[in-house]
Amino acid sequence: MGWFGRGQRKKRAPVGDRATESDVRHAYRLLLQRDPDPARTKALREILEAYARGDEPLAVLPLRRSYFTPLGRALMGERLKGLREFKFVTCDDFGTRPPERHGERVARVCHYRLETADETRRYVSFWLRADGVVVDFWSSPE
Repeated sequence: MGWFGRGQRKKRAPVGDRATESDVRHAYRLLLQRDPDPARTKALREILEAYARGDEPLAVLPLRRSYFTPLGRALMGERLKGLREFKFVTCDDFGTRPPERHGERVARVCHYRLETADETRRYVSFWLRADGVVVDFWSSPE
């Protein structure tokens, strides 16, 4: 019987790097998820554009703005050059147990995909308070 309990059998693990049918269905649903808040998406894109231009986006927490550097702004400017798509991926809502980042409670983290004309893809995540203020954002390669 072992630790599996009475009458239960151990499920077979997928072989190598093969995804199960359930994995594929879950990934497909995530890819097809519609943007629940296009206005938020537009506002977050405008924040990135303002950041790249050297402006001080007021919808970003002052502590986070204090970390802005000329190099970071230049890199974001390069990443936004030839931007073809800024697409919603998903949001992680934290409900009643929000974590903290930079001393602020984070209500959700929203993830977006940037795609440029040369098909370079990056992902940007925004940590948001309940009132929509950006506590932090982070860009990472595909």
